[in-house]
Amino acid sequence: MGGELQVTPEDLRKLSSQHRQVASDVASADMATRGTGMNVGSSHGLVCSLTSAAVLAAELSRTKAAKGMQAVSHDLAGKLDSAASRYDVTDRQEGSDLDRQMHPG
Repeated sequence: MGGELQVTPEDLRKLSSQHRQVASDVASADMATRGTGMNVGSSHGLVCSLTSAAVLAAELSRTKAAKGMQAVSHDLAGKLDSAASRYDVTDRQEGSDLDRQMHPG
């Protein structure tokens, strides 16, 4: 596992965008099953009350997990954006320092 690691601000921003998309996709997946527990209760009545309660509990767990995943993805996206900005600032500062040190011809 040798070699030189190269990171560009564009790479970091692309990863940030991907993490924001993941958060959005997780939210969509969570919404896809919302209301299933209530639907089971409504469509099957009291005979399925235990099943309905179990589905509701699973729904709550799924929503909690989805919100946690979204929070982590958004947090990481923010950190990647911040790192990209810092790379840009450092590059400009160091470039400016080098320009001052270099004398023409």
